[in-house]
Amino acid sequence: RAVAGLYEYWLYQGGRDTPDDGGWYLRSELPPVDPVDPVDPVDPVDPVDPVDPVDPVDPVDPVDPVDPVDPVDPVDPVDPVDPVDPVDPVDPVDPVDPVDPVDPVDPVDPVDPVDPVDPVDPVDPVDPVDPVDPVDPVDPVDPVDPVDPVDPVDPVDPVDPVDPVDPVDPVDPVDPVDPVDPVDPVDPVDPVDPVDPVDPVDPVDPLPPVDPGVVVPPAPVLRPEPGAYLGNQIAALRMFRSTMHDRVGEPHLNAGNTDDHGHAVWARTQTGTLDAGTVGGQIDLRVQTDVVQLGAEKRLAMGEARVHIGVTGGYGRATTEAMSLVSHHRATGTVKGSMAGLYGTWFQQADGAPGAYVDVVAQYARFDNTVKGSYLGREQYDARSWSLSLETGRAFQLHAGKRHGVYIEPQVQVIHTGFSSGDVREANGTLVRNRRLRDTTTRVGARLYGRELGSEHNRVQPFVAINWWSGGASASVMMDQERLNHELPGSVYEAKAGVQMELGKGWSGWGQVGYQRGGDSHRDVAGQIGLKLGW
Repeated sequence: RAVAGLYEYWLYQGGRDTPDDGGWYLRSELPPVDPVDPVDPVDPVDPVDPVDPVDPVDPVDPVDPVDPVDPVDPVDPVDPVDPVDPVDPVDPVDPVDPVDPVDPVDPVDPVDPVDPVDPVDPVDPVDPVDPVDPVDPVDPVDPVDPVDPVDPVDPVDPVDPVDPVDPVDPVDPVDPVDPVDPVDPVDPVDPVDPVDPVDPVDPVDPLPPVDPGVVVPPAPVLRPEPGAYLGNQIAALRMFRSTMHDRVGEPHLNAGNTDDHGHAVWARTQTGTLDAGTVGGQIDLRVQTDVVQLGAEKRLAMGEARVHIGVTGGYGRATTEAMSLVSHHRATGTVKGSMAGLYGTWFQQADGAPGAYVDVVAQYARFDNTVKGSYLGREQYDARSWSLSLETGRAFQLHAGKRHGVYIEPQVQVIHTGFSSGDVREANGTLVRNRRLRDTTTRVGARLYGRELGSEHNRVQPFVAINWWSGGASASVMMDQERLNHELPGSVYEAKAGVQMELGKGWSGWGQVGYQRGGDSHRDVAGQIGLKLGW
């Protein structure tokens, strides 16, 4: 009897149907399976005591997956080694000079002890976990029904034996490689003398930091209309400003043809072009002014002196051109002014001989102004000014000939002016407020002239003059909440040349040209002529 797997094998003599034939037979059968004993019921489980809660474990960060390893390329077979040529002996190296000993390093300063760490506050204990309710006992398991015996399986047919594999022919042995001849040993190299250490290079001093300077934000682009408002202010302040000789010429001409209580009327006209510089570095200003002035006076004798008292009135017109150097837009302004005034002049010599004089003038003027922009309508507003002028001078004779003399007349003048202007609400909503100001201007100068000493003929009196004007207020305008100023030059230098002459029968006349120059490209060219009748 033999067991293989689920089957039992038996060797019997005699066949199943011919038990007496005397032959041996191999039989197989599937032995019957014993029935399974029923399972005893499980005793009920005692309730488990509640376990103290375990502190939660912090979750472990997941491990990044390992990149797969690239397969290793197969190694090529090694070629047989060629025999090594013998090495030429190495030339001996010159001995190196010994190295100077290194200076000892200064000991390091001990480190200050670290301040102790403050103790950590203890953690509050965790509240205990409520005990777990006991588990109900498990119901006993019903016994398993016995399994029916399995039918025996038919025996498996035997497998045919595998043919044996032919043996592999043995590989011929590889011829051994000839051994490499040993290399002659190299003569030992003499030890190299140590090299002297190189002196350390002095560190380069760092460059001083570059001062970036003050970064100035870019200025906003100005429209040209504010320049026109400023130009109108400048034109109004200068329109009726004059000196005594500008106003009446030479007072002593024709003095011999009138008595001590004579009268005179006079008129003058003046034109000038002013380059007023640049406003805010963006707006170029130019002002053209024309003035006509009239006057009448009464001459009174006061001992050896003489006093002229007169009234005057005038009309002027100025045109302002403002051009933006950034946008090239333009704006124009106009000023129409009328003036009335009183004046009085005291002369030291009643007979007209050169001497001292004092001139006082009071004036009041009104102005009608307009401003017109390239893309804006015409705006209108008015302005007013008043002024007081005090001037004095004295003539000194430099040379006297038989018929002609040369004189120099130093002069000083002070002009105080008040100016105010109305506000403007432009069509675009901008509120324009002109500055109310008071200005004091001074003039120091000298006048050089020649004079005929005789009175047989009409006298001609050429002259030149130089003046230094100082002071002058800044023009200013407020556009909504933004103020724009234009600083007028603190000093302006002037040169004049002209002629004064007698025309006969009580008439005299004068004419002159003048040039002024100041800072910020301030330039002014002007000319005038005048005519007077005395009786």
